[in-house]
Amino acid sequence: MSTTLIPDIQITSTNWVDLTIAHPELSAQQIELQCKYPGGRIELVWGGAAAPSQRRAGQLLRDCDISTGQASHIWARIALAASANSAGRLGCRFVPAASSGGGSGISETIWTDDTGAFFIRLDSGTAISWTHVDGTASSAPGAGARPAGGTSLIVDSTRYQASAARAGAYAIGDYLSHIVTADPATGVTVADFWLNVTASPPAKLAASPSAADINPIAPLPNGASTAAKQDTGNASLAAIAANQKLAIFYTGTTAALAASATYTGTARDTGVAPGAAHGLAYFSAYFYADQAGVASIEVSADGNTWYPATSATLVAATPLYLQVPVLWRYHRTKLVNGATAQTAVAVNSGYTVA
Repeated sequence: MSTTLIPDIQITSTNWVDLTIAHPELSAQQIELQCKYPGGRIELVWGGAAAPSQRRAGQLLRDCDISTGQASHIWARIALAASANSAGRLGCRFVPAASSGGGSGISETIWTDDTGAFFIRLDSGTAISWTHVDGTASSAPGAGARPAGGTSLIVDSTRYQASAARAGAYAIGDYLSHIVTADPATGVTVADFWLNVTASPPAKLAASPSAADINPIAPLPNGASTAAKQDTGNASLAAIAANQKLAIFYTGTTAALAASATYTGTARDTGVAPGAAHGLAYFSAYFYADQAGVASIEVSADGNTWYPATSATLVAATPLYLQVPVLWRYHRTKLVNGATAQTAVAVNSGYTVA
């Protein structure tokens, strides 16, 4: 796309002026026009070789309003002067290539022209295409092309991404738009159709996609939204959820030990290979017994060969907490009872993220 710098465009007349006459480089380019006329109003019409046949036919820009579009002809006029003999100004720049990802950033608006017909403009930021209100392909509006402001028709669009393919309709990863045009005054739905907006130009689907083939592109507003199985992404969501847990705890034992007996806990596995990132910070253990003993945590790289990590004397009837950083894959607890048999004991352990 051209990077020619365009100075501010002066608008001095209340009659329609074709901006592409003085600046032919604007023709058929995706550009952004910003009103720089405090207190005044500038009216714009995108498209049409002939001047609009009436006023109040286009978009009214005021203060710092911005209009983005692409057309062979761009008509502008002063709709309301800021003061006597004042000239309006339009700032102009080319819109850079969008990085919205194959159609996810496309927008839809209702347009009309002097024939009174209605069109849907599909604007991705880098290209513009047109359909009739029923979704069938259309050429651009004719003379007097303008947004259909003030009309009763509205367009509503919901975006999806295909997680499965349908031959001749969409591939995995394609962006699909479900578009409904309606007349809110009468409650009548004018058209209800689907477009593959990754296709260039966007292509109307012969039939609605299967619900199993698509995922909505939208934030999930609440927990209920995730109750149903999604076709893709579940593994990633589960991994994120696991890393965000505050603690993963395990029940050890409550079985009393005989005099001088030893309890060795089950090996706990972080499930993380050496060198892999993870969200666990510490392995912690709780010990309690009504008799004195020695409590410890052991670590292992393979679950077979074990090494002491930390230990402490367990005072009778006094809880003890031990903790070590997660520097090994496997961890376990151990309790060696003293010379007197226990009647009460409890050992628990867990991983924490902090």
